[in-house]
Amino acid sequence: MNIKNSTALKFAVIALLPVLAMLWPVVLNSFVLTFGEQALLRTRPVDPRDFLRGDYVRLEYDISDLSNYPEIIQSSGHGDIVYVTLKKDGDGVAEASGASLTPPGGGLWIKGVFSDGWSERVDYGIGVYYVPEGTGWELENAIARFDVLADVRIWRGKAVIKELMTANH
Repeated sequence: MNIKNSTALKFAVIALLPVLAMLWPVVLNSFVLTFGEQALLRTRPVDPRDFLRGDYVRLEYDISDLSNYPEIIQSSGHGDIVYVTLKKDGDGVAEASGASLTPPGGGLWIKGVFSDGWSERVDYGIGVYYVPEGTGWELENAIARFDVLADVRIWRGKAVIKELMTANH
């Protein structure tokens, strides 16, 4: 390989790095949606809307409340990573069955971060779901009635929302 080809290859690699950096989140989310394990999560109502961002709903999950795991809450603080193991019931709805500050060795688990101001609340990065224009209020009303499940795909702790559905499917 001569010097001219070597220099061109270096410039091509350098030019592609920003493009690859921008595409990585899309590729990762697509991978999780395709190969991740399905978990249905119960949603809770949250203050609904921001008119500047378009139609979306904010979501809170039953598994975000770790008050049943005081030992984890006492040994961690804001911004700390927590790993929550999930157990599915007969309908496929996942509930927290444990929490740890180290990744579990197997099974279904989700990675989260202790959030601002709530010592026992965990943010999993799936708190916003964009919806078709004009459908947000209907969905928010269903969430307020606790009638909505989030179909979430989880792979190695990374979660992506596939869709929202009413609890009676």
